[in-house]
Amino acid sequence: MPWLALSYCELDWDWLIARVKQRETQNRLRFVVTLGLRIAEKHGDENVSCRLRQIEETVRCARLVFEDTLCQASLLDAERRWLRNSRPEDARSWNLLTDLDVEHLSYD
Repeated sequence: MPWLALSYCELDWDWLIARVKQRETQNRLRFVVTLGLRIAEKHGDENVSCRLRQIEETVRCARLVFEDTLCQASLLDAERRWLRNSRPEDARSWNLLTDLDVEHLSYD
């Protein structure tokens, strides 16, 4: 998913954010945008970094407090416990149960 944020950073974010809020999935979007931002910064792409940072800030104020996953609602309790303890800081700050992190993504 971060490749979408990287490849289409000029899409209609207002429309997307409105739809994401309707579905209460803004924490997922914010996490994906954050991963895209980290990749853009790693590659020195200032234009994309700047745009994704703006989107990240826009979604920040809409943070949800409930815990969510990246489409894995059927996680076992043991998996949930492991992810709570092993997830990266970005996932933790957005209440997502995932171990996905920038080092798992290949954007070279």
